[in-house]
Amino acid sequence: MKYTNEQLKGIQEIEIEIAKEIIRICEKNDISYFTIGGTTLGAVRHNGFIPWDDDMDIGMCRKDYDKFLEIAPKQLSESFFLLHYRFEKRTPTYHAKVMRLGTQFVESYAEKIDIPHCVFVDIMPFDNIPSDEKELIKYRKRVKLYHQLYIAKSVWKTSLTRGKKKYLYSAIRFILHVLMMPVPKEYLYNKLETELRQYNGEETEKISSRGIEVFEWNKKDVFPTVGHPFESLMLPIPQNADVLLKHQYGDYMQLPPENQRIGHAPKVLKV
Repeated sequence: MKYTNEQLKGIQEIEIEIAKEIIRICEKNDISYFTIGGTTLGAVRHNGFIPWDDDMDIGMCRKDYDKFLEIAPKQLSESFFLLHYRFEKRTPTYHAKVMRLGTQFVESYAEKIDIPHCVFVDIMPFDNIPSDEKELIKYRKRVKLYHQLYIAKSVWKTSLTRGKKKYLYSAIRFILHVLMMPVPKEYLYNKLETELRQYNGEETEKISSRGIEVFEWNKKDVFPTVGHPFESLMLPIPQNADVLLKHQYGDYMQLPPENQRIGHAPKVLKV
């Protein structure tokens, strides 16, 4: 669906509300977090949301992420819900989402799954990764494989909304979904967890989120984080955001063509 200005503004306002709740819990319990992806880009380029963006992304190192998963269900206000495999086995995503109850944000790839479909803020875990390049390449391949198998266990569509790759990825996702039918989801989740966490007991120079190359970062570029305005908030962004944004987006200060200014395009929306 194409948003009206009022709908997009409504989504963004709710996500700020969710972010405030996440921040409240993090500050109360000494949990560190930082912006990632388009949220960092929005902070640096716009001091808030990218004007057409409809999501917020927050990262946490694994120790803080685990702590948040342990504490948040007990401390979230009643208007919010933490969606994660630990509490809802039907979720198709590995990472956590904090949702605002009373809203609807139904993405077509997951519309058939009986889970809360609400406006959300993503929380992504970051893990240590190996310094040796050959070992890192093997790590990426294993993590990406189990991550895709885990997702395909629950859904048979891709979350991509347009472009030729949508049809190719949808076909691959459907095939994987069929192949994964006899495989227990818990097995896939545990395999992915094991792969992601295996270097966390070691001293490494880099971290990454779910084996995704644009999220492979030198720790010295992330920490210590620095406060930066984001709408009505002051959010911690990586201290060397320029390096990380160039790694992910290239010339990130240049606005993309209008036909690329898109969001999640939910099938059903209520804000």
